[in-house]
Amino acid sequence: MNEKKEGEYPTDDRRIVSLFFSRDEQAILACQHKYGAYVHSVLYSILRNHEDAEECVNDVWMAAWNSIPPARPLSLKNFIAGIARNKGFNRYHHGKAQKRNGHTEELLEEIGFFTPENDPTRELETKELLKEINAFLGTLDETTRVCFVLRYYYAQSNEEIGKKMGKSAHAVSALLSRTRERLKYHLAQKNL
Repeated sequence: MNEKKEGEYPTDDRRIVSLFFSRDEQAILACQHKYGAYVHSVLYSILRNHEDAEECVNDVWMAAWNSIPPARPLSLKNFIAGIARNKGFNRYHHGKAQKRNGHTEELLEEIGFFTPENDPTRELETKELLKEINAFLGTLDETTRVCFVLRYYYAQSNEEIGKKMGKSAHAVSALLSRTRERLKYHLAQKNL
């Protein structure tokens, strides 16, 4: 394989996905070039350990290689982020991380009631749950929605969110607590 110089990798997501479909290894190199730092930050936000996050990065690229095809993601960044989140939480759950951290324990406790189980027999239920969570997010004001997504999709701490949103960590925590209660009620109304 010819080594490419900096800037020679395709940056268009559709082009990168087409490289995956043609089973061209340049697809992984292009992903590493474009999304490497982003993937590491997603993993670090879950594992809170740079070495553990770095060890998971290659698992993310391998999972992308094995998933595309057949998957044809509309947003490669979100697709890769989803894989990174799953790999990070799997590593955390299986005790492979050298130290469990309070941040991830707290996050997992908070999201337990609305996290779909990874069970193929419950695929329809999972799709319905995700549909309802998305519908609920659409009812939130922008600040609440951004805080919710930063916390539960990007696994950021209340302190990190507070800095980004110009709020105290306590205010973010209270906002998210109220939002979780509203989501629980919304899902209960839908029998989920």
